[in-house]
Amino acid sequence: MKVSEKYYPEIDLLKGFAIILVLLGHSIRNNYINLTTISIWCEILSSIIYSFHMALFFLISGFLFGNRPIKYKDLITKKFKRLLIPYLLLSSCTFFFRAMLPQYVHKNVDITIFAYFDTVILNGGHYWFVYCLLIVFLIFPLIQRASVKLPYGHYISFFILTLLAVVPTDIDYLEFSNVTENLIYFFIGNILKNNYTGFKKNFSDNYLLLILIPCFFFLNNTGIHSVYVEHIVKIILAVTGSWISYILVLKINSITIQKLLTICGLYSLQLYLLELYPIAVTRMIANSFLHISSPILIVPFVFIADTAVIVVMCRFLFEKNRTMKTMLGIN
Repeated sequence: MKVSEKYYPEIDLLKGFAIILVLLGHSIRNNYINLTTISIWCEILSSIIYSFHMALFFLISGFLFGNRPIKYKDLITKKFKRLLIPYLLLSSCTFFFRAMLPQYVHKNVDITIFAYFDTVILNGGHYWFVYCLLIVFLIFPLIQRASVKLPYGHYISFFILTLLAVVPTDIDYLEFSNVTENLIYFFIGNILKNNYTGFKKNFSDNYLLLILIPCFFFLNNTGIHSVYVEHIVKIILAVTGSWISYILVLKINSITIQKLLTICGLYSLQLYLLELYPIAVTRMIANSFLHISSPILIVPFVFIADTAVIVVMCRFLFEKNRTMKTMLGIN
């Protein structure tokens, strides 16, 4: 008899919160414009978001990674269907979009087959997170198995993965640097899954925010010149920011906000994959038609419009079509 994984509604809320951070960050800083150069509050908000938002996604992915035995072949098939198909489709579309309309990305892109292979197949293209996550899913079962079988295996794995994240690498192909940098967060998320009841009970109180928030801002503004120490601080900063996000999500009592976050979490992959296209349109509408020049108006306009358009399309259009669901990785 098949045993289903336990459902944690707060993790869905956290996933929705994480993708909102991604979309908000891209509304401030993307290929079309960088508002951090003209607005101090955009620079501060962007710095906060980019210090932990992708690490939060890897933590969540590690948490949601099943701990029940599963054949490696079945895992590969499942993840390839869920991630590889939408990655190849959207990466190819994005590559040709950026190559044929360079004025919208403010740089020229080579459109040869070699450039395509180098960008999409070897380097993760525009969607480095999906590419990187797919590789992590391929690697992690081996790490998980070693952690269980070896004496003190979890401690050894933690040490090795931390070392990989701290020691900088210059290997760009197959997103090697991003994989080694983010495996530690995936591992931490998976460990938390095994000890979640105790963690939620003992490490989600309000008083912790009084400690974590000052530490987060202190670490985010610490000028460090040592590369190794900088990477250690980066890990601590990412975990602290993710921890704060988790506690804040637990404190949400509004049913409306919970529903909105759950919906965003449900379509988090699609929001990440598709936001490039509406963001170009909304940016053009804001600048050329509405003549909005203030960052304090541009950011919420682009963020709300992009999110609403993609969610509506997924919920009322793509969900109805089996082919589109497969192409976009909708469960």
